[in-house]
Amino acid sequence: MKKTTFTSNEQGRSTRNWKEIIYSVSALCLFLIFNPGNSFAQGNCVMACFNTQVSVDENCEAVITFDMVSTPSQCSGNYVVEVLGSNGLPIPTSPMVNHEHIGLTLTVKVMDVPSGNHCWSTILVEDKMPPVIECSNDTMACWQMIDHDIPFVYDNCTDPDDITVTLLNETISSLSCDPDFIKMVTRSYVATDASGNQSSVCHKTYFLERIDMSLIEFPSDLS
Repeated sequence: MKKTTFTSNEQGRSTRNWKEIIYSVSALCLFLIFNPGNSFAQGNCVMACFNTQVSVDENCEAVITFDMVSTPSQCSGNYVVEVLGSNGLPIPTSPMVNHEHIGLTLTVKVMDVPSGNHCWSTILVEDKMPPVIECSNDTMACWQMIDHDIPFVYDNCTDPDDITVTLLNETISSLSCDPDFIKMVTRSYVATDASGNQSSVCHKTYFLERIDMSLIEFPSDLS
């Protein structure tokens, strides 16, 4: 007698449902593997920020970037960096800091745009660049030494009028046999900016002119 096999419709539908689920999950996994930047995959990405010190450049500026305040993550890479003031709002120059922020500790917010995930950091803004001082030799009459010009100075953050120029040393040499000059004065200077950074020492030499006796008119009667 021939054997007859019966298959229910419910069993067939169940098998097809499981196949569809497995296919859908596989397709989703492949999508996530080949599309790592999508928002679904990045929704659970981990971000970590750290506190740091930031030194401004020769223009007294520094642009705060992701790499300066955050560790590498598996997020999208589409980040927004904001530097916040004491009021919790972005400073006008964000994400750049400048001379107005020297010595301040500011809060930085880094956000991954697709996921909205973010982390926080604090930065201490400092000026570590020393001022520049330039010395050049000068010639003048001896009485002009009272109000002589100091060396030329400039700095990336401090106004020249606010740079302190300090006289470190002075040596005076007599030039008895020189027909044009009576003395040579050598002075050593150093400059200090508002952040306390000091320049290298520069040496400036002043040649004091000998008085031309032929230009002096003596009275005819010395008695």
